[in-house]
Amino acid sequence: MAAKGPPKGDFEKTLDDALLRVVSNFENLHDLSKQQSAAIKSFVCGTDTFVSLPTGQGKSLIYQLAIPLAKQLRKYSGLFSLPISPILLVVSPLNALINDQIRSCKVFGLKCVKLKEFKEGDSVHLFFSSPETLEKHYEDLLNLSKNIFGVVIDETHCVVTW
Repeated sequence: MAAKGPPKGDFEKTLDDALLRVVSNFENLHDLSKQQSAAIKSFVCGTDTFVSLPTGQGKSLIYQLAIPLAKQLRKYSGLFSLPISPILLVVSPLNALINDQIRSCKVFGLKCVKLKEFKEGDSVHLFFSSPETLEKHYEDLLNLSKNIFGVVIDETHCVVTW
């Protein structure tokens, strides 16, 4: 799991520098908003993070950049404790949303798959799943648990109906 607590001193500078390097690697990506930057740093540091931004303000970008940031931070093993092959689990209520997210993740070179289509041995950065599929693939997730460093609940307003 990621380091706990708020970043301080060298830790904070290293985190900021790593995030700047990640953002600069993507041609079509410009500066992050303060909210995006704070959320991605909080998330990668292992803190439960809730983000509420208007449509089109880059909520998905937060978790999409978490994988490249985690890989960048692996170089600083004294400050960060992250899985060698970090994986995010994204839970979303609709297949149409999942398909859109998978397409948008490919822009960042992320390997994404629907959990129900995962085959053992696949190299994956993000799993996408509906809540119902999670129950059916619980064993797969247990086998991968050492690499799962975060869970994202997309469209949280639907949680009450799950």
